[in-house]
Amino acid sequence: MRLNILVILSAAYLCLAQDRNLQTVKQTFDAANIPTDLGAPFNPSVLLEVTFPENDTAPITLHAGLQVPRNETAGPPTFAFAGNVGSGPFVVAMVDLDAPSPTDHSNSQVRHFLGGNFRPSASSVGAVEGLQVHALTNSTPAVSEFKQPTPTSGIHR
Repeated sequence: MRLNILVILSAAYLCLAQDRNLQTVKQTFDAANIPTDLGAPFNPSVLLEVTFPENDTAPITLHAGLQVPRNETAGPPTFAFAGNVGSGPFVVAMVDLDAPSPTDHSNSQVRHFLGGNFRPSASSVGAVEGLQVHALTNSTPAVSEFKQPTPTSGIHR
């Protein structure tokens, strides 16, 4: 069984995840030094949607470089793929590379979520740039449930 790993980097104000164009996502991640600071190559082949539910407004779907206030990341988020990803399973990890602050990485990397056995839905839940979007659901409990970002200062990645 092939295990695919997705790393979703999220924090209180700067959330980088989904966009309409793979090149834009890659450029944004590279400009923020995420692959370097994470110590992992980043060559995306599909778009990942990360959406936070909101109580009084429409859900917020993240885009590369979008700054999201802490109160809009109460979550837990939902995940979806745009494009052909196969059947999975996938691992989803959300980490903060800037803990406790962008200038002090002494606690990096804080894990906000880690879950496995995610698989795309059989039917499409929409489309992005002509690509079918399939919701990701997991069949087992998360290793660590979603923990809302609570940065002490500044914008986090």
